[in-house]
Amino acid sequence: MILIEAGEALRSTRESSGVSIDEASKDLNIPVIVLEQIEDGSIGSFEDIYDLKQKMVEYEEYLLKSKNKLQKQIDFLVKKVLEYKDLKKQRIDSNAELVKKWNELNRVLAIEGNKLEQMVAELTGAKLSVIEQMVSE
Repeated sequence: MILIEAGEALRSTRESSGVSIDEASKDLNIPVIVLEQIEDGSIGSFEDIYDLKQKMVEYEEYLLKSKNKLQKQIDFLVKKVLEYKDLKKQRIDSNAELVKKWNELNRVLAIEGNKLEQMVAELTGAKLSVIEQMVSE
């Protein structure tokens, strides 16, 4: 029963991180069938319980890193969007430093937004329409 719940938790984490089972299999060098058995809680499929435990720990660590990486990129982009909105509220005139910062933020947002959108699209097939809406406000 505990292995079934642990397997379901791993599957849920993988899916919410936008990682496909094929991608996890490739990155971890663990066959897809083994990851599926772990997610299904199929303890009978493993001859060595220590091997099962090792693979489960490795799988969990991998999924948490994937989730954290995506979250850090989203946090960075949201921070830049908020900076952008703050500058947008300020009056842009002859202040060269403010204009320089404005241009730099535009450049960073364009680069990071494209990177993040590509990563999310690859991981989840989704677009970042929420962030696009934030920038346009």
